[in-house]
Order: sequence, then structure tokens, then C-alpha cells
Amino acid sequence: RERSRRRHAGWRKKGDGVCAAEALPSRPVHREESVPTVIEREIQIEASPEVVFEVVSQPEHVRQWWSDEASFGPNPGDPGELRFHSSDDDSVKVAPFTVVKSEPPNLFSFRWIHHPGEVAKLGNSLLVTFELEPTDTGTLVKMTESGFREMGWEVAVLEATYNDHVNGWNYFIPRLGDYAEKQATNK
Repeated sequence: RERSRRRHAGWRKKGDGVCAAEALPSRPVHREESVPTVIEREIQIEASPEVVFEVVSQPEHVRQWWSDEASFGPNPGDPGELRFHSSDDDSVKVAPFTVVKSEPPNLFSFRWIHHPGEVAKLGNSLLVTFELEPTDTGTLVKMTESGFREMGWEVAVLEATYNDHVNGWNYFIPRLGDYAEKQATNK
């Protein structure tokens, strides 16, 4: 299986005892209105909403199309984490993860990159939502990631993180589609 080996802005090595969120500024410095606040992607997938929901909401599937490792429970409030292995060295980037909503087979959302031990909320984490709509040929997936400006980062960090996530979703959303379609043919 091809592994995701992406660097994410502001992340440090796990061995340093620092998570993704700890590497980022903790106080608001600048807020720039011209920086986008939401990433939106849509993809039509030839699989039922039930299959696609499993693929976006279950760790054993998430690690096939997105992170190298994933662990989290299925219910709102369940904490977990995503792990991304670096292709440059042996480091592992750890991103805390908290389920926000789970409404099978229509909606799954979570917050991520908050400090470990903190309750994930607006201002300390990013919100990712997958809305699934049945179509004649499968499922229309609408993914949004929001909360960038609310993090209070300096403009340069905000822009770099936003652009890194745009590039990440441009890579991972097609992988989500391919993997979900393979899952549908296996059922």
C-alpha cells in the first residue's frame, strides 16, 4: 500500500514530545481577513453512502486513504489520534482527533490538531466535516475544513497551514474516492 508521507506545517517530531498543536503559536498575533477560512472539496463516488460513511468514519479505513495510523472511537466526544510518518526520516507526526458528529450514513465530523488533553473546540482545533448525499450513481461527498482564522496564528503560519491543508486534501480526497469504490466492489 502506498503510504502518505506529507509534512504538515508546524509539526515536530514525536520523539521531541511535541504534538502538532504545540508547535504552533498559542496567542493571537494577527488576523488577516484576506486569508481564506474554509477548504471545500466535492467528489462523486460510485459507492453507497453506507460504504462511504464507513470509509470516512472507521480508523481501519481512514488509514488506507489518509493517515498512516488512526485510532478513535465512533461516537461524538471520542478522542483519538492520527499519525503521519515522514518520508524524510523516521519521525512521526501525531495529530489529536476528536469525533464531533456521527450520523450514519449522512454526516461525520471531527476536530483535529488541538493540544493533547484539551477539549477540542473552535479556536484550538480545525473542524472537518464529511456530508454524504445519495445520488443515482453512488454518493456525493462534500468535505469542508474550517477554523483556520480562529486559531489565532500569525498570518504567515495561517497561510502556510491553510496552503498545506489545501495541498493535502487535493491529494487525499481522490484517494478517498478510489478506496471507497474498491470497498464497494468488495461487498
